[in-house]
Amino acid sequence: MVTYYIYHILGNKIGATKAWNRRLRQNRAFWGSTIEMVELETMEGPDTPEYWQVVGDREWELADQYRYLRGEHYRIAREKRPNGMSKESSRKAQTT
Repeated sequence: MVTYYIYHILGNKIGATKAWNRRLRQNRAFWGSTIEMVELETMEGPDTPEYWQVVGDREWELADQYRYLRGEHYRIAREKRPNGMSKESSRKAQTT
């Protein structure tokens, strides 16, 4: 089982990740070191495309609730990466 985190970057977006600390570092690098990333929910489930769908659907529900634009669905983002690897690993693999 994997823990998925649904988070809120106050004033900017709702997101989902299974790697909280890595995502916090990435978001601070992108949005600035003073951003506040708040955990809204955790979800426990398998690391499978079917469960990525559940996580992404919940992420979108919360984005709608907070009136943010929906980003790319979590399942789509994960399926784009070879073997479900992180974005950084995927980028490195594509450039080598």
